[in-house]
Amino acid sequence: MLAVASVALCLIMAWLFTARTSEAYVAQCTTSVAEATEVVHAGDGLQDIAVAHPIEGLTVAQTARWISQRNNLGTSMLSVGQTLIVPRASA
Repeated sequence: MLAVASVALCLIMAWLFTARTSEAYVAQCTTSVAEATEVVHAGDGLQDIAVAHPIEGLTVAQTARWISQRNNLGTSMLSVGQTLIVPRASA
């Protein structure tokens, strides 16, 4: 029983460390992101927009989260005609 509790505690601590490190990494990668705007078209999804506007060093999911947070989106549902702040494409 004690061994199971020890393993569980180790797993929880590893998860917490990974989550904090990941958040710090995302913050580091996004401190100087140049921004642009993008108008949502029919069929666009947050993941699609993140693929089209990548942030170097981040996954598509992390970029989508950045876009969501930057635009104060409470949901991943987008509306046609909605204007979003997105990462500017690198030249």
